[in-house]
Amino acid sequence: MPARGVLIAVASIVLGAVALVWWNGSSPLRSRPANAVEVPNPATTGYEAPVQEIVAQARRGVLDNPSSADAWGWLAAVLDAHRFFEHAEPAYRRALELAPDDPKLTYNLAILLESRGADPDESLRLYRNFAQREPKFPPVHVRMGHDLVIQGRMEAAAEAYRAALALDPQLTIARRALGQVLIVLDDTAGAAEELQRVAAAAPEDGPTQAALAQVYTRLGDEARAAEAMRRGRELPDKLSLPDPVQFLVTQQGRSARQASTRAASRVLTADYAGAVEDLKIVLRTRSEDPRIHERLAEAYQHLGQSALAGQQLAEARRLRGER
Repeated sequence: MPARGVLIAVASIVLGAVALVWWNGSSPLRSRPANAVEVPNPATTGYEAPVQEIVAQARRGVLDNPSSADAWGWLAAVLDAHRFFEHAEPAYRRALELAPDDPKLTYNLAILLESRGADPDESLRLYRNFAQREPKFPPVHVRMGHDLVIQGRMEAAAEAYRAALALDPQLTIARRALGQVLIVLDDTAGAAEELQRVAAAAPEDGPTQAALAQVYTRLGDEARAAEAMRRGRELPDKLSLPDPVQFLVTQQGRSARQASTRAASRVLTADYAGAVEDLKIVLRTRSEDPRIHERLAEAYQHLGQSALAGQQLAEARRLRGER
């Protein structure tokens, strides 16, 4: 009997220990929501300090508010802006789970999927979802046209580009894309009309000239074809898609290159206050570049802040070794 009592006591201790291990191991899982997602944590070692800081800040926002669609959406945008695409995708998807009716999340996830070379079917579905909510937003039709071209659906792509142009006839990049598609559809006259309009608006655009070379060859105008082909080889791509929804992502970029490019774009739209903030980011890693100080001085001058402009010009002269 004493031996039997000892065995029972030992068994009770073992079962109790097993139960304790099971409880300790399972209770954290039981406390999580069923659809919990691990917070992405990309390696930022070697990146500029402003990049490391904004990634850490966005992660902290999610860790502090794991049920916030805004927090997940911001993290997704920050990761997307710095090309951490593999980490940005689950962040976008989690944000959409929390806010399925947020069109900007739908749209920017679609762009990210394109960047990752994913099957265009999903990005097309997401773009169409966005277009239903925002039917008067021209860039979404341009992006749908691009996906349809990838799928080889040229007639549908042409209609998408025409839809964009119906909303914004000055959207030159959509007109160029339409002209290129019309070449594939053997509508040489239509392609010539569209591409010549683009060439008149953007004479230094290389892809337009390359497409016109094909058109002129089909029309039998060898001299113009040769000239357009030469220009197509020499000239860069000058067209871009103005996209305020995608800008919600690009404005999160904190590298010196990203901030410098963004500042230049802001100056073109007379957003000098925004340019100042971007150039301050650039100075954190390029403080010895006099050109940045000169650009900052110009932005301050436009804002009527002459004293600050003078300080930046004086620093630029010092860096150049001028008195």
